[in-house]
Amino acid sequence: MNSILNFATETFISALKSLFSELNIPINYVANEPTSAKEILKISYKENDTFKSINDVYFVDLVFYHRILKCHILIDLKVDKFKHEHLSQLNSYVSYYKNEIKHTSDNDPIGILLCTEKGKKMVEYALAGMEEKLFVSKYLLELPSKEILSQFIEEELKKI
Repeated sequence: MNSILNFATETFISALKSLFSELNIPINYVANEPTSAKEILKISYKENDTFKSINDVYFVDLVFYHRILKCHILIDLKVDKFKHEHLSQLNSYVSYYKNEIKHTSDNDPIGILLCTEKGKKMVEYALAGMEEKLFVSKYLLELPSKEILSQFIEEELKKI
């Protein structure tokens, strides 16, 4: 898995292409420069009725297919704290995949929203009444120090 090391020396897109190539994962489209979503769709997908009816096109950041769960996993990354509109956008992606992409033998897609911060109450209110499988979590911009990780592990072990 040498391509993992490329993330330290190459641009993110270049390293990602190398990783996907090494893992034999097909890539539909990766732009080396900013481009509109409609242009990507014209290149990557045939124009169908759904495409023609959409004026504004948005893309979820990462899409995986879980072979055991038999469903799409949609991950949306945000570079700021949680906002209810982020969840609404993810819900739109999940609904689209449920109605347009999912095969009849698949389970419903799962949406994961990763933010730099999340307010527990705001997330609770934003998720209230939503039927879709949506999850919100916080991510770190850098790994914690060895000391902090050791302390966390020791505290977790005491709970067992």
